[in-house]
Order: sequence, then C-alpha cells, then structure tokens
Amino acid sequence: MSGTANRIQAEGVIKNIIREIVQECASRGEGVSETLVAFIVKAVVLEPQNDFQVDRVLASDDVQRLIDLCVKRLLDNKSSSLDTIKMQVYFDMNYTTRDEFLTEHRRVLETRLQPILREITDNRASTKDELESLYRKIVSSVLLRSGLGSPTDISVVREATAALQSVFPQTELGNFLSLSKRDKDRQLIELTQIVTGIRLFNKECGKGGEGIDNLPAILNEAIPATLKEIQQQTDDAIDSSEKLIAVLDTMTTLSQKQLSKDATKHKVQESMINSRQLELYLNILLNDVRQSAHEVEELLSQFKARLEQLKTTIQNKTAVPTAQVYPQFMHLATIWFGFQDEMVLLSVLSNILYSLEPYTLNSKELLADEAIRKCLMKISIVTDKQRLQVNNGGVVVQPEERHAEGVWYYQDTTKNFDKLPIMYKGFCAYNLALNDFKLIHGDPRIGIVQINDRYYSFSEPKEAVLFCRKPSTYIESIANNAKLNPELIQLLDLHTQFSNVASYGDLAQVSSKPQMKADFGTQTDIHFYEKNIVKNYEWNEWELRRKALKLANLRRRLTKSVQTNTSNFRRENFTQVYLPKDQFIQTKRDNYSNVPQPKVYLSGIRGHQRRDDGQFLPANVPPQVATAHFQLVLPRDHRFGDHGFSRRRLLTAVPLINQYRIDQFRSSLLYVTDLYIMGKTLVLLHWCQKMKLTPAILHSFSLGGHMASLAFTNWPDPLSRLSCASWSSSSTISLHNYSRPISSNISNAMFIVCTHDGIPHMNDVWPGVHIRYIPHGYVSAFLFNRADFHHAVAELLQRQEPSVKLKKNQ
Repeated sequence: MSGTANRIQAEGVIKNIIREIVQECASRGEGVSETLVAFIVKAVVLEPQNDFQVDRVLASDDVQRLIDLCVKRLLDNKSSSLDTIKMQVYFDMNYTTRDEFLTEHRRVLETRLQPILREITDNRASTKDELESLYRKIVSSVLLRSGLGSPTDISVVREATAALQSVFPQTELGNFLSLSKRDKDRQLIELTQIVTGIRLFNKECGKGGEGIDNLPAILNEAIPATLKEIQQQTDDAIDSSEKLIAVLDTMTTLSQKQLSKDATKHKVQESMINSRQLELYLNILLNDVRQSAHEVEELLSQFKARLEQLKTTIQNKTAVPTAQVYPQFMHLATIWFGFQDEMVLLSVLSNILYSLEPYTLNSKELLADEAIRKCLMKISIVTDKQRLQVNNGGVVVQPEERHAEGVWYYQDTTKNFDKLPIMYKGFCAYNLALNDFKLIHGDPRIGIVQINDRYYSFSEPKEAVLFCRKPSTYIESIANNAKLNPELIQLLDLHTQFSNVASYGDLAQVSSKPQMKADFGTQTDIHFYEKNIVKNYEWNEWELRRKALKLANLRRRLTKSVQTNTSNFRRENFTQVYLPKDQFIQTKRDNYSNVPQPKVYLSGIRGHQRRDDGQFLPANVPPQVATAHFQLVLPRDHRFGDHGFSRRRLLTAVPLINQYRIDQFRSSLLYVTDLYIMGKTLVLLHWCQKMKLTPAILHSFSLGGHMASLAFTNWPDPLSRLSCASWSSSSTISLHNYSRPISSNISNAMFIVCTHDGIPHMNDVWPGVHIRYIPHGYVSAFLFNRADFHHAVAELLQRQEPSVKLKKNQ
C-alpha cells in the first residue's frame, strides 16, 4: 500500500506543478494547455544539466526551480524547439486516423439529432393538428440527417415533403405510432435514405435538387488543389532540412565570430528537427488526401452507374415495384453520404495543414539570417535524392564486412521487406548517435540490421558496419541526444526506450557499484494429493433436473400406478398457510406538508432597449425603431423546442405587431438603413469610439458583407472595411444606389471577390477600392480560403495603425 500511496502523492504533486505553470504563463499573457506543460515538465526533468533526481521526492526548492525553468522555456518565442513541441502536441490532439474520425463524426451527428428523433419516437399524437406537427418533424429529421438543404428553406422543405409523401403518406402515421422505438428509429433511417435517393435522382433528371450542392464537382476541384498545396509545403520542408544539414556539416570549420548570436549550432539543429517533423506530418496528410482522392474516384464511378441503372429501371413507367426501386435509392443515398464524409474529412485536413504553418516561422527566420545565407552561398547542398542516387548500383553490406552483432535482411531475399518496423522513423541510426547529429534518411537497399528485436537502417554501408560493432554505445548516445533535445522523443518515437536509460543526475555517480537486490521465496507443499478432477461434475440443481428430464424423455413414457393393501390406508397430508390481510384506516381528510422550492427568475426576457443606449444612436433614427422591443422564447428542454411556426406567429409575432405597429408593407422597410441601424451596427461603432477601441474593422461574409458596406458608407470617422464573397453588386441592392464612403476611408476598404460567382468589378462602385480575387465559388471559398481572409484583416489593421505589431499565432 505504501508504493501505491507514494505514486498517488507524486501524481498530485505533478498536477499542482502543471497547474501553477499554466497560471504563471497566463499571468504573463501566454496561454498554454496542460498537455503542452506536461510535455515541457518531462523535457526539463530529463535534461542532465538541470540535475533533477527522478528517484527521490522533489524538495520545495526543486519544485520552484522546476516551475521557473518550465515558464522560461514556455515564454521563449524565438525557440524552434518549443515550436516543434507545440506542433507535436497540436497534431496529436487534433489528428486521428481516417476511420476513427469518420466514426466520431457520425456519432456526433447522431447525438445532435437525438432531441428531434426523441420527439418523434416518443410522440403520442392523436388529433389532426398533432399528426400534422409530427409529420413536419419527420420531414425536418430527414433533412437534418441527409444534409441536403436547410429545414428553414421553404423550397427545400416542399421538395422533401413531396418526396416523403410518395413513400410515406401521412395516412401511415397510425401504423408508425404503433411500432416500437427501435422499429421507429430504423424506419426513420430508411425513409431518410429513400428520400435522399429520390431527390438526387430528380436533380439528375432536372426536376428538383433545391439546396443540393454539387459535391463531386467541389471535391474534384478541391482535392487536386489541396494535394498541390501539401506537396509544395513538403518540398519546402525538405529543402529547409537539406540546407540546415549542409550548414551543420560546415559549422565545424567555421568560428563563432563568423556567425550571429541567433545562428548557433544548437539553434540550427533545433530548426532542422522542426523541418523534419513538419515533413513527417505533411507526408501523413498527403497520404490521407491521396486516399480521399481514390475514394472519391470510386464513389463517383458507383454514383454514375447507379444513376444509369435507376434510369433504366424507371424510364417513363407510371408505376414501378418498390422492391426494385427502393434499394437502388438507398444505395444512391449511401454513395452520396460517402461524398459528404470526404468533404468533411478534406476540410479537417485542410485546417490542420494551415494550422501547422505558424510553428515553422522561427526556422524560416533562421534560414533568412545573413550569416546562414552567406554560408549557403559558399557550399554545395547534398539533397536526399542525391544521397539515394549514390547507391543506385545496389551496394550492400557484405557478410565478410559485418564482424559484429545483428541479423541482416536484404530487399531481394526477405519477404515483406518493406513492412519491417524500422526504428527512428527510418532515419540513419549512426548519424543520430553523433554529437552533432543530423536527421538523414536511411537507405534500406543497403540492408536492415536486427539487434535485440529492433530494426535499424543507415545511409551508407560503412556507417552500418561501425554501428553494429558497438550498438549499445550508439543506442545510449541517441538517448542522451534526445535528453538534450526533448522534441526528438516524439519525433523518433523513443518513449519505450527511456525506461532503460541511466539516471538523469550526476553522471559521475553512474560508475559506482550498484546494490543488487532481489525478492526470493520458497514454498513446500504440506499435503500432497493426486489430481482427480471430474470434468462432468455439475453442482447446479436446476441443471441436474434438466439433464434428468432429458434422459427420461417423458414424451414417450406411460405413467402406471399400483395400489396394495399396505398403501390403501395412506393419504396425502399437507398444510396451508393463509397470508395476513392488509389492513388500513382511512380518514376523512388527506393532508401533507412540503418544503418551499427555490425558484430562479430571468429578468429582461420581455423588455426593451436601455435608455442609456440612446447616446450611441444617430440622430436620424426613425421613431418606429428607436426603442427595440423583443421577446425571448426558450424551449422546455433548451434544445429544439416544441413550438412550431403557427405558435410563434400566434403567440409571439401577432401580439408584438398589434402592440407596436410600423408603417411598412410585408418585409419592406421604410429606409434601407433601418436594417443595419436595427442591427446596432452604428451603435457598436459609437461604443467602440467611446471606449477608444480603435482601430476598428468591419468584416463579414456574403449578406453580412453587404450590410457592413452600408454601415461603412455612413461612418464619418476613420474606419476599415473587408467584404468577403459579398453580393453587394446585385442590381436591386447595388451600392451604386447609396452614398459613397468618405474619401479617406476608400484606401482602407477591401473586397475579396469569388470569380465563379460572376460579380462585376467593384472599382465601378467605389473607385480606388482594393480588390482581391479568389478562383473559387461561394462554398469552396469559405471552406478552403479562410487563411486569405485572416491575412486581409491583418493587412488592413496594420495599414490603419502602422505602429501596431501583430502577435504571432501560437
């Protein structure tokens, strides 16, 4: 119990240390995760120069010193080593395999659908209105699960309702309500697949398809673009690694005076590790995107074949047996759901790709250092491909050259040679063991050596021979290099090796003779007995009765009885016990006591705008919207709610209209400016000006970009404006019809236009405005060009306030 107690106490101390480090970094303006802090604590403890004894309890001074060292390392924004560790933590927390991600995505989707599905399966509708409400909920669940359009789009709802009525008319609700919950869930899934297949087939025939995006076309455009981007970044990472390795090769002949303080040997090694780690992660993403491309190609082939088969089955027939057409519709929907999975997966991979870029900025800055650039101009860089081309002749380590430990495997003589689990992610083990180690890819063609059930590869035959002469020494040297560079533990997958590494304290104490201890015990049998195990023994009484009945086979037996003189006077004796009666007394009055239940009330749920907000409103606000009244309706279970459009109209909208009438017809306002004034755009700008929260940027997407443009034209003070994929140039609401912004703000305005949407030139609307074009459509621009939007915001911010320095994204 003492060992378990010590372990629990040590875990508690480590958690407190991590919590204090997180709080200390937060107080200094740096937000870090507990996972990153835990990794840094392990790295600091492993470093020999810090002299932390892992085999004893840390004193209070050691704990404080450990916290200070970790905080100092976490706040070092110029460290490529810290960038690599952050990259590793981010990738491990956000990346998973393809199958695991899709499984989790489907689980989350089903979890979000549970509230409305529960309302359907638990429904006990009986009246006509209740049945109609139930049918609308079924239509909404079909749309939400299929992902083909929004349940709030009336045209989409009408099309889905028509498709559902052809399969499941409203008269079948009675049979549906009589089913069990499991059967209801199964029928809802089948209805979703059939309705989805019908809508896809109608879209192919040109008879529908409202709200259905052309996913195959989007994927065929997005996947090659993503592959090109990943390949380009991979080539850049390999090029950076090759340059840094070449610099390390020549640093032994250069004096420190020839290098800057930021171009030391250790910093070059850290940047090299950073580039190699990025290269490995990009290869993983590249393989996933290639697999997605293969899956999309197969899905597209199946999709076209199924559509042709459906056309052949249906043709111009007025009636088709459901047994023939329903399975085809369901298969067509399954294929389309595959397209949706690939779309979601590609979006996640793209986000991970763009999120890795900030972790490489310090490495790129080091390559831009003046001393490094001069050094690279004087040397020749040996690339990874050139190293592999040196051994194109097939030079291998011959048996007479080995003279050392290990078993050798060669490509021509070993089955499944390419599936051997090579150590250190395939990097040359000999180069990793050197003091000025370099991450050079091994060449399996020269042979792979097995030592203690582990496989190693090398870049040259002579290096393999040297390593095999003293493998334990080189393996220990690699572990020591990993202590000084903790990011190598994750990069080279060395977690299992550190249990055999020597103590991290004073290396001089290692030479002392260790104390050998072992637990030993003996036991003598007291009573010897022969084993006599009855394998068919049965202790269960009911099992014995079952076997007896089975042996008796009473179905073919005849019961007989014989009465003798002795048994004539015998009779059956039995006793019967009557259970006591339940008795009670009933009084004339029932009474009870109950404690008061505390209740919490939310104020302001039905109210209007505060009086002090009037100071932010422009003077020309119409009296109809000067005071904004609202009513907040919360559902009973705070999820989807049980009120429909009719209840909203009768209980919420109609009372408000009767109480506060405005002179307008349908959705037409008296003034276009009422729309964004009611949205408090100008109120927010007045508030930002009062609170001195400047510079300010109006930035939005699509319709929001148009509304931001209207607010931009009505603001007399300095302001920036960024519109993304906005339809501000449409004929009916063109910005030509409104006043232009003040001339000093024109240079601070920028439009990001999607070329596939057919929007005219914005220079005709606002002369002198900045315009950037994206060769995509509305949906694909939002999915794959969000980084362009972020960069545009940063550019406008620095253009308005040149003295502002943007903080790097960690």
